[in-house]
Order: sequence, then structure tokens, then C-alpha cells
Amino acid sequence: MRLEGKKVIMVPYMEAHVPKYHEWMQHPALLQATASEPLTLQQEFRMQLTWTQDPNKQTFIVLDREMVVREFIHGDPHVGAMVGDVNLYMNNFDDPNMAEIEIMIAEPKSGLQGPIHPNSTLFSLRHLQRLNLALNDFHGSTISSKFGGFANMTHLNFTSSFVAGNFPSEISHSSKLVSLDLSWNFDMRIETPSLKRLVQNLTHLTELVLDYVDMSSVPPNSFMNLSSSLTSLRLSDCGLKGSPNLCSNRLFKSPNLSTRKSRGKGLGKESVLLMMAFAVESLGIHIFRAKIGESNGASLTLFRKLGFEEASYSEIFKEVTLELQVTKPKHEELLHLLGNVVTHA
Repeated sequence: MRLEGKKVIMVPYMEAHVPKYHEWMQHPALLQATASEPLTLQQEFRMQLTWTQDPNKQTFIVLDREMVVREFIHGDPHVGAMVGDVNLYMNNFDDPNMAEIEIMIAEPKSGLQGPIHPNSTLFSLRHLQRLNLALNDFHGSTISSKFGGFANMTHLNFTSSFVAGNFPSEISHSSKLVSLDLSWNFDMRIETPSLKRLVQNLTHLTELVLDYVDMSSVPPNSFMNLSSSLTSLRLSDCGLKGSPNLCSNRLFKSPNLSTRKSRGKGLGKESVLLMMAFAVESLGIHIFRAKIGESNGASLTLFRKLGFEEASYSEIFKEVTLELQVTKPKHEELLHLLGNVVTHA
């Protein structure tokens, strides 16, 4: 069985997938996010066999369509396109129509770990023009105000680097910035004063990427005076509130700015929805449950956006349990989705 959506192809977990899956699960951040223990490669092979033989478990490997080389071939594991997995556990014997669902989009980070201290030798490199710190793990530390001391900086990238707290307005002192990417840092906040200083000082900015950064306290009209040189602005899932008409007349008439809606790739969202649609139609599931560690902001955000609501919290395990009842409208929505999906037995 495989499920094909617009962005992902979901295939059974095969023996050929195990080495890459094992490689993912050596990374501490993924182990923490999935509450897993590291296994040897031999143990991983045995686990794969157990999973495929368990009638109460469904596991699909998620393939990114864009990474599938040449034409998709049924039965080919397409290891190079692997990006994660989706699991469904049907272990609630009191309610056989309830299932626990989990998703992992694996992005192993082999780079820097730990906070960047203000006395780091990094800040002695005064002539830096480009700095890419994406896909590191800074353990929820804040971005130091000293990053504003790079007078010649043109490109700064912090995407998916586990930084948190308030964004320092001092970065606006790096007035030569052309590209600033802070995306996929769920615990970072940008307040209105900091954004206003960015808008006022970064007059050469052509690209600003703020997807999945908390901007819930920022009114949309704060963007009205952005640099006229801006060509790319990404604000997906930032929690902005209010009418976009407050700023549309000025912001979106900027001569260079593309108004095409930009989002994350959405692989996790589509994978979860495909699994839910499959479970409703083929397995008769009517309640979905997700148990997620409180530090796994990406998964918590994803499931809440899909309509899951908090059912309980475990202080011992620091874990949130979310649930979704499949109402009649939700059932119809999922079946409609499945109707647009290519399924192969």
C-alpha cells in the first residue's frame, strides 16, 4: 500500500529504509523530540520487522516528491527521498476505534550545539559579511544583541536553529543587511518596537523570512514602511492578527515585492492528513490521539493547527496529550482528501 499526495508519497517501512532511519535516530534532538532511546543498527532492523508484522501498528515512510529521482517506481524504497515517517498505534482495547498518531519529519543537525555566549570569538570577526547559522541547536538561548555589531553584514540566517526569547532590536544596527532569515524558531518572539526598528534601519533589505516566528503582538500595519527594495517577504504562521487591509494598500503595492503566498513545504501536515484519511476509511478510526513532548514545539503547533485539542498533561513525562474527535464534517473532509489521493495496494 502507498499513498500519494501533492507533496509526499507515503510507502511502507522497508528493510532498505533502515540504515537511513538509524542514521536519523542517532541525533540527540530527534531522540528527545520522539522520546526514543538510541538503538544499534541490528536492533533497528529487528524493530522494523516487528513493526511490519504488528497488526495494531501502521507505519509509512514519508518521501518528498521533489526528491524522488526520475519516475516513481512501485516497490523501490527511494531512500534518497526519505524525509520522515508517520505511525499509527491501535492499542486502546477499550476503544478499538481510537488510534494514537505521530509524525517525524527528520532534519538531522550535525552542526553547532549549545548557546552562543556574548564573549564568543565569533564577535571578534568584525568584517563578516555573510553568516549562516541555520540548522544548529542553540538550546533555546536568545540571540545576542552583539549580532548588531557586524557593520558590514549583508546576510544573516538563523533558520531552524532553536533560538528563543525576544528578538534583539540591536540587529537593526547592521544596516547593510540584504537578507535576514529567522524562520522555524517557534519560541522566538518579535515585538512591535523591534520590528519598527528593523523597518526603519534596514533600508537595503531584499529578503525577510519570518515563517513560524511568534509575532502575535505585532499589528499588520507595522510592515507598511518596509524597504522598497524588498523582493521576498515570508510571514507564514506568525500569529498575525487583524485585517490585512490595514497594510495592503501600501505594503503590497511595493514595486518589487512578490505577493505569492509563501509557506513551509507542508510535508508533515499533508502526511498526517493522509494517514488520518486512510485510518478513517480503512480502519474505522474515529478518535485520534497524539502524545507530544512539551519541548517539541513543531509537532505541537502542527497538530493544534489541524484541530487537535489538549486532553491532558503529564508532569512526570513533560508530555502533552492532544485529541481530535472525527466529527461528521471532519469525516467528510478526510474522505474528500482521500478521494484526491492516489492509493495503491
